[in-house]
Parts: sequence; C-alpha cells; structure tokens
Amino acid sequence: MSKEHIKEIVIYRIKPQRSKDFMEKGLPELRQIAKGFTGMVSHTTHQCVGQPELFIDVVEWESLHYAEEAAKQMDAKMKAGEAPNMIDTYEKTEFFNHFKIIH
Repeated sequence: MSKEHIKEIVIYRIKPQRSKDFMEKGLPELRQIAKGFTGMVSHTTHQCVGQPELFIDVVEWESLHYAEEAAKQMDAKMKAGEAPNMIDTYEKTEFFNHFKIIH
C-alpha cells in the first residue's frame, strides 16, 4: 500500500511594491532553504494576476509529519534571521494548511 502525499497550501502577501525584490531575492533564498527539508516532493509558487503582491505556494510532502517538521524549521530559520531577503519583503501569511486527496 502506498502512502498518499500531503499538499500544503500557503497564501501570503508581500509588502506593497516589493514583488520584484521578492521574486529576485526572497524567493530564491526561500527555495534554497526549502531544498534542505526532508520529505518535500515538489514546490511551486504562483503570483496573483490581479494583486501582484499576493502569492500562493503549493508544496507536496511525503507525509504530514514531514510537512509539520519543515514548518517548524522554517519558522525557526525566519526568527533567527536566516532568510533576510524573504523577511525584508514579506508582509503576512493569509492562509496556511495541509490537505489530503479524497476519493
């Protein structure tokens, strides 16, 4: 029996007029950190067409456990200042949760 992956949906807002800085500096920094997380299968970032400061990350994880551990690690890294470009451009998280496939 194979495990079904978990989807993590994060909707967040970048500071006004900082979308370009985020895409050039903050997002690459975020992706570099995320590469080190165990259990991540895929990660895509989407920018809202009508509100360029609004983004959605869709992350696929091997399990909820890995997703929750990565969230804790990312929070600790942000608090420790390990992602200065992300911190500089980030405004707030609008939504964050995990989803499973239903049949």
